[in-house]
Amino acid sequence: MKILQPELPDLRIRLEKEEACTYLKKHKEEDEDVVGCHFVGMDLDEASLDGMTFKECIFENCRLMECKLESGSWIRNEWISCDLSGSYLTDGYFHRNRFRECKLMGANLCQGNFQEMILVECNLGYSNWDQGRWRNIFYQACDCERAFFSEGRMKNVYWENCRLVGVHFFRTSLAGMDFTQCELGRITVSDTFAELHGARVTAMQALDLSRLLGIEIVSE
Repeated sequence: MKILQPELPDLRIRLEKEEACTYLKKHKEEDEDVVGCHFVGMDLDEASLDGMTFKECIFENCRLMECKLESGSWIRNEWISCDLSGSYLTDGYFHRNRFRECKLMGANLCQGNFQEMILVECNLGYSNWDQGRWRNIFYQACDCERAFFSEGRMKNVYWENCRLVGVHFFRTSLAGMDFTQCELGRITVSDTFAELHGARVTAMQALDLSRLLGIEIVSE
């Protein structure tokens, strides 16, 4: 597994709290890309920043809950302990982003294009990634309870020590994916169970998945 990391220059503009908010709003008004910034402690709940481009930025301890961030381009950024819960990031383009200890609970990332991305110890509960496209993505120690990954296309997606309980994988092929190090249960797939073809699971996980078929397994 090789996931490309964001390459961030050493020199960047450091912006904190209100100064960071003012800077972003100005760039939004002037329709300018945001490049090489280090945002710290920024609070932008319910802000409208749709259609913006962010390159080589660091977001640290930022709060962007219930923001409108649709159709954005996120290129080579790092996110550290940020909260984007309830935000709208639909139709977004994410390339070489790294998320660490972030919250995206209930965030809407439908129809997104995700490439070369790493998420570590993130809370993704109830987030919606439906109809997305993934290539070279690593989810590590993430809580994905009741998240939606339906009708998507996944290539080289890796899961390690993730909680995948009640997750929706409807019409998304899981072929080649290894779930043996994850908590996997009560997932939603189609009536044909075609999504599970080629997936790697443990015996206990297979036992839980057998309930989707209406099979009752008893010991001899």
